[in-house]
Amino acid sequence: MARKNYRNLDREVQLALASEIVATRSAELCLAYENVVGLAYGLRLRVGSNQMRRVTDTVCVCFVVREKWTATAKVDRKQTIPKELFAYATINGERRLCAVPTDVESAEMYMDAGPSGHREIVDVSQSASNGKSVRAVGALACLVQRPEFKPDQTWALSCRHVLSLSLKGNSRLSSGLPVKVRTNRGTTIGKTTAVRGPLRTSGYSFDAQLLKVSNLKALQSTLAGISYDDADSYANGLRDIPGNYFVLVPRPSGSRRRSHAAIPLSMARIHSSHTLSYGGRINGQVTHRIVIESRANGPQLGPFPGDSGSPVVTRPDGGVLLGMHFGGKKSGGLSFMIPAWQLLNPRNYGRSREVPWKLSMVLNSIGN
Repeated sequence: MARKNYRNLDREVQLALASEIVATRSAELCLAYENVVGLAYGLRLRVGSNQMRRVTDTVCVCFVVREKWTATAKVDRKQTIPKELFAYATINGERRLCAVPTDVESAEMYMDAGPSGHREIVDVSQSASNGKSVRAVGALACLVQRPEFKPDQTWALSCRHVLSLSLKGNSRLSSGLPVKVRTNRGTTIGKTTAVRGPLRTSGYSFDAQLLKVSNLKALQSTLAGISYDDADSYANGLRDIPGNYFVLVPRPSGSRRRSHAAIPLSMARIHSSHTLSYGGRINGQVTHRIVIESRANGPQLGPFPGDSGSPVVTRPDGGVLLGMHFGGKKSGGLSFMIPAWQLLNPRNYGRSREVPWKLSMVLNSIGN
């Protein structure tokens, strides 16, 4: 009956129930099972006939383990991960017991996942003390309108590790660096600002930062082919994240109509506390408060870790902003994104007095 109760729940309620288990029982379950290092929730993954891992429709709780045991391994039965976890949900006004399925993922899958760069559409550089130039490259997720400022001022959003040169041994300086675009012969589109989230090896991090736009015309070619429906076209919560979507990675083709390639993704898991390895000046494990894990659909390569800052959207040409890709793992078609409702929340940048930001539609008015 508990299994039937769970199957009869809407997907949104199933996700909420799985989320509740992860939030309230992670510490207990990590202590109970010695091989478990963390929990997440989302959709179960299965290996298909072509040996490719595919995302199923089953909402589950995922145990992340140090290593997966083989079928012949001799283990203590008490340490075997349960196939289901039990929790109560309200069904037709009554509290009913539900059996929430589980899945198991090896921590090795996430070991080499992290940010780096070799593909680009924006370029940030700074002269170092030794006379050499320090450079980082990445992408832009969207343009931002901050209601507290004049309507004619526009900001662009990308990853902090790109705009602050965090992986390149940069000092604390993070604002005033010129940001150039690969198109338009390296024209400067604006400068970095101090509006950024923390990026550290202790506590929680938020790998996002704003740049102040000064050249909208040059920015047109950078975001060519990406159009959001309106200023409020961004995900406001997990209920707004569909099962399938796209990450628009920078692959300029020389066409003025499109500067990106759309890679299909499927939502896999939601991590309420997720750690990635950062190199450079950070050189350590960085933990993010909420991260959505996606898997690339099909055998095509990507997204690449160097696509940091790329927007995750509902259509190949934009539509609704779901989040920003900030890291991944090429071999598994693995992509991590910061969700849109977090990106547009000023509190995550230390701006608690500002009202929530909106998407800027300025490029629409000048013919993106």
